Amino acid sequence: MEKPSLTTQALARIEAVKLDAGADLLNGLDAFWRGIGMRTTALREHHPSELIPLFERFAEEQFAAEAREWLAVFADPDAYSSQVAVLPAIIATRFCPHAVVFPENVWGSDWTDLYRTLKMRTTQSGRGSVSSEFGQPSGEWERYLDHSFSRRFLKAEIGRVAEGLKNFMLLFRLKYQFHLRLFANQQRFIRRVCTHLSVPLHTWRAEAYRRMADALPPAAPELPEPADVVPAVTPRRRGPKPDHEMAQRVAAIVVRAVPVGDWRSNLDQVCEALDDEHVPVPSTWRRNRNCRNWSLCLERDVVVKAIEYRLRQARHRKKAAPETFS
Repeated sequence: MEKPSLTTQALARIEAVKLDAGADLLNGLDAFWRGIGMRTTALREHHPSELIPLFERFAEEQFAAEAREWLAVFADPDAYSSQVAVLPAIIATRFCPHAVVFPENVWGSDWTDLYRTLKMRTTQSGRGSVSSEFGQPSGEWERYLDHSFSRRFLKAEIGRVAEGLKNFMLLFRLKYQFHLRLFANQQRFIRRVCTHLSVPLHTWRAEAYRRMADALPPAAPELPEPADVVPAVTPRRRGPKPDHEMAQRVAAIVVRAVPVGDWRSNLDQVCEALDDEHVPVPSTWRRNRNCRNWSLCLERDVVVKAIEYRLRQARHRKKAAPETFS
């Protein structure tokens, strides 16, 4: 399957975002130079790592612009994830110069390591000065630092003697502008930018899956089968199935125990009669009240309700019985 590509319009939108973000970066760099002061002592006291947050924001704007455009191209969120997963490293690499310097100590990260290495090169090549080893700015880090520092230098109208100005500019280039030419600094910078972009990477991947979910048609509702296929089901009544025989038995016992008067007034006598006839108590009593006899249940209102329930069942059973004619 051929990999999709961005349209000319999409590339133009990305470039517009990048230029806007570049303007914000230049303003941030200008504020940094103005804040520390355009002095040799200030350049020595501060460190180029202080500029990295400005480039992280610059990278974040670029990543968002490209991730947004690629989202419109890929319908498959898995394929989209694969595409945007490599964007942080691509963007971070754009900031770095093409040439990398390996000092004697490969993991050396101080500007003096860069100076000693370039000094050794000039000696071996027979060139006159270290500045001859610089060449043109390479990568967005060097180009933006060169532009912002030169702009601040010109606006400040700093007057210096020739030798002092040369040393001042040499310190800026070795320590700040060419900071990423050292192998160790470049690797740390790329790793830091990729780490910074890991959060928006997850956000855009989640958006891809969310759009796929929203685009899927809703599940069709399950339709009932035709009436001539589905058998008619008589709804069951909730609750336990009435025991009419036991209800009639309880009614007979109550009549024998209290032939005249209200049986509720003679509840103890009724309970003893039920126990003598081995009438089981409701099953919930054994489970919830740990009670297995009518006479031993202390909740007398519960006992009354249980007997009333069985008496009603017996009356309903009697009414439902068909009449017989002799």
